[in-house]
Amino acid sequence: MKVLIINSVCGVGSTGRICESIAKEVNKVGEAVIAYGRGNYHGPIKTYKIETTIGVAIHGVQSRVFSNHGRSSKRATIRLISYIEEFNPDVINIHNIHGYYLNYEILFNYFKSSQKKIVWTLHDQWPVSPHAAYIEEDEYGNSPIQINNRFELKEYPKTFFWNPSKKNYNLKKESFYSLSRKQMVVVTPSDWLKDFLNKTYMKKYSLMVINNGIDLSTFRPNNIEKTPNKKILLGVANYWDRRKGLDFLLELSMMLDDSYELIIVGETKKDLSKYNITHIPRTNNVDELVNLYSNADIFINPTLADNFPTTNLESLACGTPVITFSSGGSGEAITSKVGRVLSNKNSAELYSAVKKINKNQEIISECLDKASEYDEKKVFKLYVELFERLQNSDGDW
Repeated sequence: MKVLIINSVCGVGSTGRICESIAKEVNKVGEAVIAYGRGNYHGPIKTYKIETTIGVAIHGVQSRVFSNHGRSSKRATIRLISYIEEFNPDVINIHNIHGYYLNYEILFNYFKSSQKKIVWTLHDQWPVSPHAAYIEEDEYGNSPIQINNRFELKEYPKTFFWNPSKKNYNLKKESFYSLSRKQMVVVTPSDWLKDFLNKTYMKKYSLMVINNGIDLSTFRPNNIEKTPNKKILLGVANYWDRRKGLDFLLELSMMLDDSYELIIVGETKKDLSKYNITHIPRTNNVDELVNLYSNADIFINPTLADNFPTTNLESLACGTPVITFSSGGSGEAITSKVGRVLSNKNSAELYSAVKKINKNQEIISECLDKASEYDEKKVFKLYVELFERLQNSDGDW
C-alpha cells in the first residue's frame, strides 16, 4: 500500500507531527510520502516539498490583497499533481490544504478526474468557512456562508480589504462537494467537529472520528529540578492571537502573587514586558517542550476555538493537569480527575481553577492513565486500517 500525505508543514507543529506519525505507521506495512508546503524537514520520512519560500510569500500577499486564499500557487500544485502521478499512491491523506502553498481548485479537479481515493483529516473549519479557519454558528445553529463584519478579516487567513466571502464559500463548496461519496472519507479528531460538519455540505461524505495521538516515548514525565517555592503555570501555542486566548493569560498574570510563575511559549505581536510572565518566543525542540510540561504544575489552554489540541495531550502525557475552556473539542480529553473544563470563559474562572488544583502523585498517575488512551501507536493504526479499507473498497461507505 502506498499513501501520500499532504499538509502545510511536516514534523513541526501539531499537524506536522501528526502527519509524521501517520507516515511511520504506514511504513510498517507499506510506503508513505509526506508532501508539505512550507519550512524544511530533516526527519526519517520520505518527503516532497510543494511550494518554494518565494511562492509561499507571493501566495500570502495575494491572499491578503485579493482574498483568494488557497487559489494561488498554481504552478506548485501542477508540479504536485505530476509527482502524484509518478508516485501513484493507493490513498491520499490530505490534512491542512490552507497555508499559502496550494491551489485547492486545481487539486480537487485532479482528484475528481483521477478518481484517487481520499481521506481528508480536518483540523479546523476552513473547508466550510466563508473566510476564517474557525467560525461560529448563528443563533439558529447554522454555519455562516458569508462574513458579517470587517473584524473577521483579521482572523487567519488575514486580508486587508472587504473580502468576497460568499463567493469564496461557494468556490470551496463547488470543489469540496465535487467528489463522490465512495471516493472520499472525512476524518475529524473530535466529536465536536464531526457534529458540526454534519450540519454542512460535508455531511455528504462518511464522517468518522480518529482522535489525535502522541508519542508517549517522547512525551513523558521528566524528573527535572523544579523552581523552589513556585507553582508553575504554562501556556503553549505556535502563535498567540485572540482565538488562542492570550488576553486571558495576561489578565491572569496580574492576579498572581509571587508564589506563582506563569510561562508563555509562542510568538505574539503583543509587548509582554509589562506583565508578570516568563516569555519563550518559540520552540520546535521537543525535549525542551517535555521539560516545560513536566516542570509545570498546571497547563492552561484558554482557547476560544479549537478542534482537539495535542498540547492538552502532551501535557497529560508529562503528568501535568490541564485547565481549558469548553471551546470546540478542547475539553473532550479532560476529566475532573486530570483538570478542569470551564464553561465561563474569563480570567477569574481560570484563577479560581488554578487555586483548586494541586499537582501530586495521584493527579500525575491519573494524567498518565488518560494520556495512554491517545498513544499514537494505537490511534494512528486506525488510519492504516482506514487506508486499507478504502483501498480495497469499490462501493459506497
